[in-house]
Amino acid sequence: MNRLIGYLLALLFLIFPISGDGVEMPNGQPTQIRTKVRYDSKISGSFFAAAKWSYPWWIVQHEDGHIENTMGGTTDKKELPKLKHTAKCFTSHQGEHWIRFCKATLNADGALELFIHDESASYWDNLRILVKGGEFTSQYWTSYPGDKGDEGLIWTTISQSLVLNKRNYRKGHEVRGRIKFTCLQEETNVKYNGRFTRSITIKGVFQTELEYPIKGKMVGI
Repeated sequence: MNRLIGYLLALLFLIFPISGDGVEMPNGQPTQIRTKVRYDSKISGSFFAAAKWSYPWWIVQHEDGHIENTMGGTTDKKELPKLKHTAKCFTSHQGEHWIRFCKATLNADGALELFIHDESASYWDNLRILVKGGEFTSQYWTSYPGDKGDEGLIWTTISQSLVLNKRNYRKGHEVRGRIKFTCLQEETNVKYNGRFTRSITIKGVFQTELEYPIKGKMVGI
């Protein structure tokens, strides 16, 4: 049964790609609210104290300890990729679960971009946060299997707070913070039974290194 589930998830991933690098936000989203960033150089907690990792979603570790690669290929633990957890954020979407990954980059406008996302064949949570001039905006989006996808869906931020460990970063610096975010998801396409709204919350912590193309340049956000 586990093997069958793995194959089905792999097929689902190929048809409906999950979030990650290169994932684009859907068009037609509203202008989101801007909120002041708070700064705390002493952010701490158990997540920041100990590094954790997991195998990619297509690697299944069974209760008896043996490894299964549902995409084929090696099952040698020494050769398998390991993904460092750079976030621990609770989400209320698609059943309560944890989002484990965050990427920090500097975009072309000089804004710090935080991308909190799933690396899973089961969930499609994406939260992109843009920080500039001491303020930030957030845009959530997701996708659903089947014909529905993300067509006719609008996500409007209704509350948010962000704490960062400092105001100035350069490439390789640690970006550490806390996020609390709630948005309203609205279905507007009548072929999907008209309008429907739900609230989605993401809250937790993240810790990742800033990626930036200009070596050594200090950037204030």
